[in-house]
Amino acid sequence: MSGQLELFKECIKKIKGAVGEERAATIISKAIYIVCTGSNDISSTYFSTPFRRPHYDINGYAEFNARYANQFLQDLYGLGARRIGLYG
Repeated sequence: MSGQLELFKECIKKIKGAVGEERAATIISKAIYIVCTGSNDISSTYFSTPFRRPHYDINGYAEFNARYANQFLQDLYGLGARRIGLYG
């Protein structure tokens, strides 16, 4: 998810360069953002790889993912996104 935030920051720079700070802020705040996270994260990383299981039980890993997604949403909001849909 952090890579996606970096790409979003690059996109913001391009928008600002094209239309200026004020108009960019309006575009960014009025855009609709769809974030998909959840079940696939558990099945593809917890059960199929050995990296997380020594550190988390399944409930702990689900909580870890929820905290990570929460931080991502806060970061997205901090970059100006206001209309955010969460799916997953």
